[in-house]
Amino acid sequence: MSAPARDRNRRYLVTVGPLGLPDEPQDVHLAVSSWNTRWTGWVHGQAICGRTTAQGELDDGATVTCEDCENLRPDYERILGGDPPELTAAEARTEVDRLGLALYRAQDALAFVGECCDIADREGRPITTAQVREWLKGAQCARQAGLVVEVPDTPA
Repeated sequence: MSAPARDRNRRYLVTVGPLGLPDEPQDVHLAVSSWNTRWTGWVHGQAICGRTTAQGELDDGATVTCEDCENLRPDYERILGGDPPELTAAEARTEVDRLGLALYRAQDALAFVGECCDIADREGRPITTAQVREWLKGAQCARQAGLVVEVPDTPA
Protein backbone atom coordinates (compact mmCIF):
# COMPACT_ATOMS: atom_id res chain seq x y z
CA MET A 1 0.00 0.00 0.00
CA SER A 2 1.36 3.45 -0.76
CA ALA A 3 1.29 5.77 2.21
CA PRO A 4 -0.69 9.01 1.95
CA ALA A 5 1.25 12.27 1.52
CA ARG A 6 2.96 12.89 4.85
CA ASP A 7 5.50 15.23 6.38
CA ARG A 8 8.73 13.20 6.36
CA ASN A 9 9.90 14.97 9.52
CA ARG A 10 7.03 13.65 11.64
CA ARG A 11 6.05 10.26 13.00
CA TYR A 12 2.58 8.75 12.54
CA LEU A 13 0.49 6.12 14.29
CA VAL A 14 -0.49 3.46 11.73
CA THR A 15 -2.31 0.12 11.70
CA VAL A 16 -0.13 -2.92 11.09
CA GLY A 17 -0.76 -6.62 10.70
CA PRO A 18 0.36 -9.52 12.85
CA LEU A 19 3.66 -11.29 12.37
CA GLY A 20 1.84 -14.39 11.14
CA LEU A 21 3.51 -17.00 13.34
CA PRO A 22 1.30 -19.94 14.36
CA ASP A 23 1.47 -19.41 18.15
CA GLU A 24 1.10 -15.61 18.02
CA PRO A 25 -2.25 -13.81 18.25
CA GLN A 26 -3.41 -12.62 14.82
CA ASP A 27 -4.45 -9.14 15.98
CA VAL A 28 -4.24 -5.88 14.07
CA HIS A 29 -1.92 -3.52 15.98
CA LEU A 30 -0.77 0.10 16.05
CA ALA A 31 2.84 1.10 15.39
CA VAL A 32 4.76 4.35 14.97
CA SER A 33 5.83 4.94 11.38
CA SER A 34 8.64 7.27 10.33
CA TRP A 35 10.43 8.11 7.09
CA ASN A 36 13.59 6.14 6.46
CA THR A 37 15.99 8.00 4.17
CA ARG A 38 18.12 4.92 3.46
CA TRP A 39 15.13 2.92 2.22
CA THR A 40 13.34 6.05 0.99
CA GLY A 41 10.11 4.80 2.46
CA TRP A 42 7.93 4.70 5.56
CA VAL A 43 8.89 2.02 8.09
CA HIS A 44 7.71 1.10 11.56
CA GLY A 45 9.06 -0.78 14.55
CA GLN A 46 7.20 -3.17 16.77
CA ALA A 47 3.60 -2.54 17.76
CA ILE A 48 3.07 -0.05 20.59
CA CYS A 49 1.95 -2.97 22.79
CA GLY A 50 5.41 -4.54 22.32
CA ARG A 51 4.52 -7.32 19.89
CA THR A 52 6.60 -7.89 16.79
CA THR A 53 4.60 -7.24 13.62
CA ALA A 54 5.00 -7.68 9.88
CA GLN A 55 6.54 -4.68 8.11
CA GLY A 56 4.03 -2.63 6.13
CA GLU A 57 0.93 -0.65 6.91
CA LEU A 58 -2.66 -1.80 6.54
CA ASP A 59 -5.32 0.34 4.88
CA ASP A 60 -6.54 3.39 6.79
CA GLY A 61 -9.87 1.65 7.40
CA ALA A 62 -8.32 -1.35 9.19
CA THR A 63 -9.77 -1.95 12.66
CA VAL A 64 -7.31 -2.38 15.52
CA THR A 65 -8.12 -5.61 17.38
CA CYS A 66 -5.28 -5.56 19.93
CA GLU A 67 -6.72 -4.40 23.24
CA ASP A 68 -3.32 -3.27 24.57
CA CYS A 69 -2.71 -1.09 21.50
CA GLU A 70 -6.16 0.47 21.86
CA ASN A 71 -5.48 1.22 25.53
CA LEU A 72 -2.19 2.92 24.62
CA ARG A 73 -3.60 4.80 21.61
CA PRO A 74 -4.63 8.01 23.46
CA ASP A 75 -1.15 8.48 24.92
CA TYR A 76 0.55 7.95 21.55
CA GLU A 77 -1.90 10.22 19.73
CA ARG A 78 -1.29 12.94 22.31
CA ILE A 79 2.50 12.58 22.10
CA LEU A 80 2.63 12.36 18.29
CA GLY A 81 0.19 15.26 17.97
CA GLY A 82 2.70 17.72 19.39
CA ASP A 83 2.64 19.77 22.55
CA PRO A 84 -0.47 19.15 24.62
CA PRO A 85 -2.63 22.10 25.56
CA GLU A 86 -2.13 23.70 28.96
CA LEU A 87 -3.88 21.85 31.76
CA THR A 88 -6.02 23.31 34.50
CA ALA A 89 -5.04 22.48 38.08
CA ALA A 90 -7.90 19.95 38.28
CA GLU A 91 -6.82 18.29 35.01
CA ALA A 92 -3.21 18.15 36.23
CA ARG A 93 -4.30 16.48 39.49
CA THR A 94 -6.38 13.97 37.54
CA GLU A 95 -3.39 13.21 35.28
CA VAL A 96 -1.09 12.80 38.29
CA ASP A 97 -3.59 10.40 39.86
CA ARG A 98 -3.84 8.43 36.61
CA LEU A 99 -0.06 8.23 36.23
CA GLY A 100 0.37 7.30 39.90
CA LEU A 101 -2.06 4.42 39.52
CA ALA A 102 -0.35 3.27 36.30
CA LEU A 103 3.04 3.40 38.05
CA TYR A 104 1.68 1.44 41.04
CA ARG A 105 0.25 -1.23 38.74
CA ALA A 106 3.52 -1.49 36.78
CA GLN A 107 5.60 -1.80 39.97
CA ASP A 108 3.17 -4.38 41.34
CA ALA A 109 3.33 -6.41 38.11
CA LEU A 110 7.15 -6.33 38.12
CA ALA A 111 7.26 -7.48 41.73
CA PHE A 112 4.80 -10.25 40.92
CA VAL A 113 6.95 -11.43 37.98
CA GLY A 114 9.97 -11.48 40.29
CA GLU A 115 8.09 -13.63 42.79
CA CYS A 116 6.90 -16.01 40.07
CA CYS A 117 10.47 -16.34 38.73
CA ASP A 118 11.74 -17.08 42.24
CA ILE A 119 9.10 -19.80 42.67
CA ALA A 120 9.92 -21.32 39.27
CA ASP A 121 13.64 -21.28 40.12
CA ARG A 122 13.03 -23.03 43.45
CA GLU A 123 10.92 -25.67 41.72
CA GLY A 124 13.43 -26.05 38.87
CA ARG A 125 10.85 -25.15 36.21
CA PRO A 126 11.92 -23.37 33.01
CA ILE A 127 10.27 -20.01 32.38
CA THR A 128 8.77 -19.17 29.00
CA THR A 129 8.15 -15.77 27.43
CA ALA A 130 4.44 -16.58 27.35
CA GLN A 131 4.45 -17.12 31.13
CA VAL A 132 6.20 -13.81 31.74
CA ARG A 133 3.68 -12.00 29.51
CA GLU A 134 0.87 -13.50 31.58
CA TRP A 135 2.61 -12.64 34.84
CA LEU A 136 3.07 -9.04 33.71
CA LYS A 137 -0.70 -8.71 33.69
CA GLY A 138 -0.44 -8.73 37.46
CA ALA A 139 -1.25 -10.77 40.50
CA GLN A 140 -4.70 -11.80 39.27
CA CYS A 141 -2.82 -14.56 37.47
CA ALA A 142 -1.82 -16.09 40.81
CA ARG A 143 -5.10 -17.95 41.17
CA GLN A 144 -4.77 -19.36 37.64
CA ALA A 145 -1.20 -20.46 38.36
CA GLY A 146 -2.30 -22.17 41.59
CA LEU A 147 -0.20 -19.87 43.74
CA VAL A 148 -3.18 -18.59 45.76
CA VAL A 149 -5.52 -20.97 47.55
CA GLU A 150 -8.98 -19.75 48.47
CA VAL A 151 -9.79 -20.37 52.12
CA PRO A 152 -13.52 -20.75 52.76
CA ASP A 153 -15.02 -18.67 55.54
CA THR A 154 -15.52 -20.73 58.67
CA PRO A 155 -18.33 -19.99 61.09
CA ALA A 156 -17.15 -18.32 64.27
